[in-house]
Amino acid sequence: RSSYRAAWTTLRGLLADREAEGRRLFVFNAHFDHQGVRARLESALLLRAQIDALDSGTPVLLLGDFNAQAGGRVHSTLGAAGEGRRSLVDAHPEGGGTLSGFGSMPESWKGARIDWILASEELVPLEVVERRYILHVLRTVDNNRTAAARVLGLDRKTLYRKLKQYE
Repeated sequence: RSSYRAAWTTLRGLLADREAEGRRLFVFNAHFDHQGVRARLESALLLRAQIDALDSGTPVLLLGDFNAQAGGRVHSTLGAAGEGRRSLVDAHPEGGGTLSGFGSMPESWKGARIDWILASEELVPLEVVERRYILHVLRTVDNNRTAAARVLGLDRKTLYRKLKQYE
């Protein structure tokens, strides 16, 4: 997919820039148990403890097959900020569902995202930040697109085009 290629190009550029500047980036890749709910949650707690032990100024990229739906308990355990904890945000919230040929996937998971990427705020792509902000403004003005376009300083047609892309 072209979005995958764009994401890879962006990540490759980010890593090269950081290396040239002598800065670090922590990347975690995980594959959680596919059957045990408790095992997934405990894995999330262990991984979160490792992330919290890092220097708070070093960005984190967390990706993997978590075998848990985005927005669920494992997802929030890994991403939630707390006292002295950095927030990790969904770097690709509009991503499609996970495809699997395995027969053991629960029916409720079919089409859901169980593979996802969380990242420190400074690593989130500009397109995601823009999308979140536009949708926030739209909610703030009770979904009045004309008012949202005015607040955002956008032409209405531009706002409508962006919203269509988000569908």
